[in-house]
This record gives sequence, structure tokens and C-alpha cells, in this order.
Amino acid sequence: MRFNPMAALVESYQNVLLYHHMPNWLALAPVKAVSLVLFAIGWRMFQRHAADIVDEI
Repeated sequence: MRFNPMAALVESYQNVLLYHHMPNWLALAPVKAVSLVLFAIGWRMFQRHAADIVDEI
């Protein structure tokens, strides 16, 4: 479970939806960090290639 990034996310959803407990925010911190880094990379790539995307359409 330690190396699976989806485990913390699924466990948090289970805690909220099935057990009506708050999610473990510390377990979600690495998931949030990776998500923000990937978003920033994707946003920069989109901004760099936005004109090319419009030309292709």
C-alpha cells in the first residue's frame, strides 16, 4: 500500500462515503503534490503549443 499512490485516494473516498469519517489529509499530501506538478507541466506544454493546436483544427 505504501508504494501505490491510488491507495490513499481510494481509502479516503471509502472513509468519507462508507464510514462517514474525514479523509486522512497527510496521506493525500503526496497525491496532491504529484497532481500539482503534473498540472503545471501540462499547463506549460499547453501554453507553448496552443497556437499549433488551433492551426491543426
